[in-house]
Amino acid sequence: MSSKSEYCTLPGCERVAPEVAARKILVSDEELRRRVNNVQVTTDFDNALANVSLHGWKWKCDRRAFSMFTKSAISGSGATVPNTEVLAMGTVSGGRALEKVTSLLRSPSENDFNVLMQSVFKRDFIYGSLVHSVAGLEDGTQLAVKTSAFVRSKKFSHKKNEQMCCIEQFRPRKDGFAIVFTSIPLHEVSAGKASGKHVDELCPIRGWLLVEKAPESKASVRVLYYVGLDPNFVNLTQSLGFCSAKTTAARILRLAKGVCLLGEVLHQQRQIDSTSRKNPKNGVRPPTSTTPLWPLRLLHLCQVLLP
Repeated sequence: MSSKSEYCTLPGCERVAPEVAARKILVSDEELRRRVNNVQVTTDFDNALANVSLHGWKWKCDRRAFSMFTKSAISGSGATVPNTEVLAMGTVSGGRALEKVTSLLRSPSENDFNVLMQSVFKRDFIYGSLVHSVAGLEDGTQLAVKTSAFVRSKKFSHKKNEQMCCIEQFRPRKDGFAIVFTSIPLHEVSAGKASGKHVDELCPIRGWLLVEKAPESKASVRVLYYVGLDPNFVNLTQSLGFCSAKTTAARILRLAKGVCLLGEVLHQQRQIDSTSRKNPKNGVRPPTSTTPLWPLRLLHLCQVLLP
């Protein structure tokens, strides 16, 4: 019995007809939206910030202008798995902060997505693909499916590199936006992924990112980021063909740490933009430019194929 198939066979799952050969996702756009809409998102920013301790969160660390909190889970064997849920909250400051953060995180192209991830995660990130996107919807939302490959954690150096694939939805809001995401099994994705012989698939995760204008400053935005193991993935003692729960928990902790670097990434972008305006002939390009990615693709092949 295939455990992966059990995880992916969801009630009401609408699969795309086999004859749609050009499509890289094996489920319909309606099914993608249904799955991401099932993710519970906190919309009351003030309540979330004020009641962190009441909801069982434990302070982990402070990074830049952010604070991080975590929760643990009990596996089927009774063992405690730390950091199965992570919350990061903080502020990003600077001129046109909301506009800049929005432009940075919408990742309208595969190139922008890779450059952003490289800026945040450095050598920890190998390569990512924008496998599928649906834009121009009437409600202003933007739907995408993205894959990401990461270098294995030093704590698990005997393991393979790590790979995940997520459905991601950008949702505009009155004073900001939300990005909601949830894992999609890699066997439902026909492109943009490495062979299972060389990487392990992370356990299913889900989460969201809220960004809105800070009420106390017009030049700042406040950010709230949540990521955790999918609550439907109950038995943490069974990997079901995925990475272990501990490996996935370590990865989502690093994802949250990356969000804490948003202010630093924007600061670097502003410096490059300023230099480009002063010296337009020097060829300097901002992080979200159309910089060729063929060196990155070569790095991707080397790192994925040589775990």
